[in-house]
Amino acid sequence: MNTGIGQLIKNVRIDKNVAQKRLSRGICAASVLAKYEAGIREMDGLTFIALMNRLGLSADGFEFMVDL
Repeated sequence: MNTGIGQLIKNVRIDKNVAQKRLSRGICAASVLAKYEAGIREMDGLTFIALMNRLGLSADGFEFMVDL
């Protein structure tokens, strides 16, 4: 997976003024989201889709960045 996907999630989250805890609720731990955003941990495809959906975005067009 491209580590840029975590940065993408972070940029959108900050732009939409959404806290890590709120975004990650029911998807992953906020600490895990922080690791995704920092590029420390790789995000799986289902988590990516869930986070993008929660942010109100479609994962379409970004699937090349993550192994679905």
